[in-house]
Amino acid sequence: MKNKKMKSIYYTLILLCLNNIVFAQGPTFNSHLKIENGFDLYFQAPSHRPDDAGDIVFTKYTGEELARIYTNFDGSIYFTYGPNILRRLTITGQGNVGIGTDNPGEKLSVNGNIRAKEVKVENANWPDYVFSKDYHLPTLEETEKHIKENGHLQGIPSAAEVNANGIILGDINGKLLEKIEELTLYMIELKKENKEQQKAIDSQNAIIQDLKLKMK
Repeated sequence: MKNKKMKSIYYTLILLCLNNIVFAQGPTFNSHLKIENGFDLYFQAPSHRPDDAGDIVFTKYTGEELARIYTNFDGSIYFTYGPNILRRLTITGQGNVGIGTDNPGEKLSVNGNIRAKEVKVENANWPDYVFSKDYHLPTLEETEKHIKENGHLQGIPSAAEVNANGIILGDINGKLLEKIEELTLYMIELKKENKEQQKAIDSQNAIIQDLKLKMK
C-alpha cells in the first residue's frame, strides 16, 4: 500500500516497450522520474552495436527534437541542439571540453567569445630576471637591427605566428612585461646620460661666463 502511495505522489509511470524503446510519461507537467536508495541508471550497448549505448533525447510534444546527449566508442560525450543535431558541447574521453568545437585539444577549447569577471593565469617564469645583474640588455642598435630584419620585437611572436597558432596568455603577458622592464632600464640609463650631459653643459656655460667676464 505504501509503495502504491509513493508512486502516486511521484509520478504515474507508463512503460511501453516497442522496438527496444522505453517511454516514461507522467500525468502532469510537474511529473518526474526519481531514483532513490543508491540505484543507478545504465545505458548498455547491445552486442550487435557495441559502440552505441543509446542517446538521451529531448523533444517537443510534436516529436520535434530539441536536444540530445550521446556518446561514442572512445568515451566522448556530446551535447547537441536542434533537429540538425548541431554539437554544442563536447567532453572527450581524455577529459577535454569543447564548446563550439568537436575536437578540443586542450582542457577547455572555445570557438567563440568568452566573458568573465576575472581570469587567473599561472606563470612560473615571470620576467624579474630582467633586473638581475647578469641579464644581457640588448642595445638599441641590436633592437633596431632585429626590427629591420624581422619586422617585430625580439622574443615576441610575429603576426603570422599568432594568426597560425594563437597566443598563450600567460606567456605573452610575461613577454610584454619583459619588454616593459627593458624599456624601464633604457629610461634609467637615458636619465643618467641626461644628467651627465647636463653637468657638461653647466660646466661649459660656467667656462663661457668666466671668459666673458675676463674679456670685459
